[in-house]
Amino acid sequence: MIIVLTGPLGSGKSTVVRCVMEQMGWREPAGFRTRRDSAARPAPALLLETWRGDSRVFGRLHGDRADPETPPYDVDLEVFNQLAAESLETADEGTPVVVDELGILELDAAVFIAALSGLFQRAGPGLVVIQERALASWKQIIGSGNIDRVFTLERAIRDELPAQIAAAFRQR
Repeated sequence: MIIVLTGPLGSGKSTVVRCVMEQMGWREPAGFRTRRDSAARPAPALLLETWRGDSRVFGRLHGDRADPETPPYDVDLEVFNQLAAESLETADEGTPVVVDELGILELDAAVFIAALSGLFQRAGPGLVVIQERALASWKQIIGSGNIDRVFTLERAIRDELPAQIAAAFRQR
């Protein structure tokens, strides 16, 4: 079963994911999370961290915010492709996969996209967080028919959403 969680930037998607992982007992699923490291020098960085503890910088803030649709980061796609694809290699049929999160930056990562496509062909559980602004693009890549459920994070349901997602996995 593949579940997608979407919502706007800063809405709490990562918090929901951690709660779902806790409720499901997924301590070290295959996959990764991305996060911003504002303390990184020489500029704020984007980190890719596997759930098993590997971590690498794959982007740095470049500061140009002229176009709000263009991310203000310089991304090293080679680093992202390598670590992101490797994080999915450990997923056999029963291993849960959690990818937190996919946005517009990752749309150019061809090696990762090929590895991710394999995820949607297996029976094991998968939870994929996709930024709301990138959902349509990722649905085209993934194929809407490969997604079992899409949950949209809204403030009014944020606290109950982890239990709803966990229940959906358990019903499968």
